[in-house]
Amino acid sequence: GGSGSLLVRVGVLDGPAVGAQNAAQGGAAGTGCGVYALAQADGLLFAAYQAAVVKVFALRARVCIHHLEGHTSFVTALAVGTVRGRRSLVSASSDHTLKLWDLSSYECLETYAAHAGGVYAVALTPRALFSASSD
Repeated sequence: GGSGSLLVRVGVLDGPAVGAQNAAQGGAAGTGCGVYALAQADGLLFAAYQAAVVKVFALRARVCIHHLEGHTSFVTALAVGTVRGRRSLVSASSDHTLKLWDLSSYECLETYAAHAGGVYAVALTPRALFSASSD
């Protein structure tokens, strides 16, 4: 597709089906569904949600395959890379923390509480993790 293809896919991934699922689970349709950041790697799309969760979507199947839970406030930024030989995702949050997730097991490997304020940007290299905060 053209330059709008990604937006269409994001709309499909986070469209009425997500709202209906939230309503079926006892929440109002659309509640907590704001997406603050996206990252893509290895055929997966990672979406950082207002509801303190990162959803993992399989791009080909266009379905959510996993939820990464553990933050206590908005997830604000994401970065994908390789850390200690493992494909990893870092999530940043307004709860003042960053979390390092293993992408083969979807387990949280580490939580970093290095900021006094919300964390709003993150970058990951094989040797370093960079973050920016309001503190």
